[in-house]
Amino acid sequence: MAQIGTEWKPNRRQKKVLDAAQEAGANRTITQVCDDAGVPRRTFYNWLASEGFARAWDEVWRRAIVRHMPGVVAAMLAKAGKGNVPAARLVADMAGAIKQIHEVTSTDETTIKLTWDDDNAEPDTSEAP
Repeated sequence: MAQIGTEWKPNRRQKKVLDAAQEAGANRTITQVCDDAGVPRRTFYNWLASEGFARAWDEVWRRAIVRHMPGVVAAMLAKAGKGNVPAARLVADMAGAIKQIHEVTSTDETTIKLTWDDDNAEPDTSEAP
């Protein structure tokens, strides 16, 4: 049903999907969210074609990411502290500490050189707790 006015508001079934998505835990699928809301998955994807629902879904998605971000960053920091180079690179990149990345590959190993924003800063080489 078309809405009158300029502000989009979800209908009762759309609100159920948005609410179910906000309650959903990590690694939940669209199918699980739709099942919880009692809405067919095909209907959900049809709704995504509408600008209002798509914006509301994006907002729910962003809030979920923000809600889980501290745990993700803590896990990456723990891995980086244990010497996991990809995790360290991601953490440094997320912090905006990397100005430039140079990668040099040889036949026996790969060396990655990072240039920090503050050229005078020394990387922390202390042991992780």
